[in-house]
Amino acid sequence: MFQAQTFKPQGGPGFLPQVHLAGFRPAPVRPLPGPIMGLSLEDGKRLYEQSKEAVAKFDSLAVRASKIAYKPVRDEIIEKFGLLEPNNKDKAMQWRNALQEYVAQVEASNPLNYYVFIQDTSRPRNRLEWVTGADRDLEDAVKDAETTYGSTPEPQVVIKEVAVPGQGTDLTVPILLGAGAVAVALIFG
Repeated sequence: MFQAQTFKPQGGPGFLPQVHLAGFRPAPVRPLPGPIMGLSLEDGKRLYEQSKEAVAKFDSLAVRASKIAYKPVRDEIIEKFGLLEPNNKDKAMQWRNALQEYVAQVEASNPLNYYVFIQDTSRPRNRLEWVTGADRDLEDAVKDAETTYGSTPEPQVVIKEVAVPGQGTDLTVPILLGAGAVAVALIFG
């Protein structure tokens, strides 16, 4: 449906000429769902829980990455995600550390202060998105490397003592104790 509409600017008569647009109809304005002023406290709690999960997942993936059997691939993954560079702002490890700081701010107060995630700045929410994306990328890289090259075996704790053949036992202490007991028996007996 094309209808010709005429718009008059509100700057006053004669300030701007009238604009005539054929076929233009502005879209109706619909109210947005939820609170208009921003995020709710429930959103802050949800973001806090998602952040804790994202940090824990990143940590477990970093441990798995450090156990990849083929060293060049392991080093490439560690370099790509900055697992040994916590201060490099372009790497995922720094994003993880920044998100962990926001989680620590929430946990520093009693009751938990979820407002950290719904404050005016969008920095905590951005860090959550970045770490979640890094989790996906790191998980893909680690899975591919583990599938292709495997992982180093877990260290084993050896509890059993093994006697070395050909080596005699040291009987000095039992012989001295026996001789001492015989001497005491002769002196007092």
